[in-house]
Amino acid sequence: MNLVGKVIDEKYEFIQSLGIGGMGSVYLVKDLKLGTFWAIKAIKKEGGKKSTNLLAEFDVLKKLDHPALTRITDISEDEEHIYIVMDFVDGRNLSLILRDEISISEDKVVDYSKQLCDVLIYLHNQKPHPIIHKDIKPANIMVTKEGRVKLIDFGIAKEENEEWDDSLLLATTGYVSPEILDDVRNISPQSDIYALGATMFNLLTGIKPQKNQFPLPLLRSVNKEFSEGMEYIIAKSTQIDLSLRYKSAEEFKEDLINIGKLGREYETRVKKRIQKLILLTICFTFSFLLAFSGWRGYSRELQKKFDSYINNGIEARNNMDYKAALNEFKEAQEYLSNEKEGYYEIAKTYLVMGSNDECIRYLNKLIDNDGSLKKDDNINYLLGKAYLYKVNYKKAYEYFQEVENPEEVGEDFQFLEEICNQFNYPENIDKAKFEEALLKFEEYISQNESDKSFAVTSYLALADIYTYGADILPNAFDKEIEVILKAQKINSQDFTVMDKLATAYREKARNIRFSDKVLYDEYLTKALGLYNECLNIQVSIDVYLNIGDIYVELNNYEAARTAYEEMTEINKDHYLGYLKLSSLCYTVGDTAGALEYLDKTEACDNLRPNDPQYLYLKKNLE
Repeated sequence: MNLVGKVIDEKYEFIQSLGIGGMGSVYLVKDLKLGTFWAIKAIKKEGGKKSTNLLAEFDVLKKLDHPALTRITDISEDEEHIYIVMDFVDGRNLSLILRDEISISEDKVVDYSKQLCDVLIYLHNQKPHPIIHKDIKPANIMVTKEGRVKLIDFGIAKEENEEWDDSLLLATTGYVSPEILDDVRNISPQSDIYALGATMFNLLTGIKPQKNQFPLPLLRSVNKEFSEGMEYIIAKSTQIDLSLRYKSAEEFKEDLINIGKLGREYETRVKKRIQKLILLTICFTFSFLLAFSGWRGYSRELQKKFDSYINNGIEARNNMDYKAALNEFKEAQEYLSNEKEGYYEIAKTYLVMGSNDECIRYLNKLIDNDGSLKKDDNINYLLGKAYLYKVNYKKAYEYFQEVENPEEVGEDFQFLEEICNQFNYPENIDKAKFEEALLKFEEYISQNESDKSFAVTSYLALADIYTYGADILPNAFDKEIEVILKAQKINSQDFTVMDKLATAYREKARNIRFSDKVLYDEYLTKALGLYNECLNIQVSIDVYLNIGDIYVELNNYEAARTAYEEMTEINKDHYLGYLKLSSLCYTVGDTAGALEYLDKTEACDNLRPNDPQYLYLKKNLE
């Protein structure tokens, strides 16, 4: 039954349906007295003990207070429904994000999982009895625009000592732990731990755990690019044997924090460090014997060569010749390996290249080899910038907080730290301070445009900040476009700049889709032109994908077909082009064509069987 338009308690008006959750439908409602918006879960009454149990459970949940939980603010009922009034979360659930992105990066999954461990620690330590969520899965995890997670759908949470009503068993197959399938009374905090581990597996691989799939495949058997530490964590959290599974969310979180120390990679690094220490001891003894034999003159010559290579590298980087810059900096380190400046410049080069993950790996490797660097202000500053460029403002702020002497690092530090600080505490955001930091950062970039690589990278980072803060900042999409245009003015032939500008116009178009159809079409047309310019610089499947999707939005299906066909020409073995063509044929009513391209999709080895568009077509075409 659709409740849109209904008013309950002379207070809450149902505005629109938000979807179907565990046990009921969820609606956006407006408080007619206060003008505020809330979410209401409407649960159909079935009478008897079941409705009584539901009300009792929600009374327990109403007492909870944690930033990663949606507050239950009111409970009401009438003859047909029980109504649970909750905070409205402005964000997307991980199931929808996964549908669009296919898989989620390891860094983000670690961040989300640590946040979820925090809320499980809170729930599992409730007194007098732990509260078990029981249905942790991507669809029940919301992510706000600030990157904060919210665990939703507590319709089946329970206190551990309660008798379980089998009629309320709504846990989702694939995420439910094996001991519950044996007997629902086996539910415990470790059941939530299993579900979180299975959720992490799904987010990383894009593969949804199947019913009775015990144990889950080892993570690196799916993709060797995953770290050994992550494989270890997921394997331990999803152990069938409870004695081998994490005992608590605290233990789970501790391993997530120390993920870099898990697996053979860490053992190898420790062994190398010990070997290096022995070698350094030998070298020191030998060096001492040579101390009085002309070392000073030799040292000055080494410093001179070191400085020359550093200066040459900086000049090459300013001219965007990154390969030459890295070679110069590495040559510098050959002369004076104990000079940190060479390390800093290599990391800065990775940053302006857009190789943020490589920068993080490089700096962490330095820290592994020399633990004292963990307290190095420049190392922490550069790690903070790398995470900021990856749009992980929480992690960036953590590293910026480790900088003890701001005057020793980049001048942009003060602006970047304040920006991350504001994102880190969205509930207490100081809009004036935030906007001031953004303005000063932009002014600083403008003053240093002679360093082209720095300026372009910084303008693009600023554009990401405006996108991320679109719900806080006025005219955020316009500012995003404005700063990317500044980057384009510096380097008009940079693929990343062009691609980002095209994407910005597309985001602007989507933002006004229902308010101004003329401008909507105009911005999409601009995006198309820029994506086509990208192809003059670099042929890319992703660019053709964006072009095709925009043509679909503009109802130009023939042009969309041409773009998708180009995808198949670039890589005949990639499934995505065929899948898009199948979807296009289905949209225009060409069932035979849709089936033909679906067959070609299924013939590709790299097909992701859980791709939502594939599953949708498979279901409807069969």
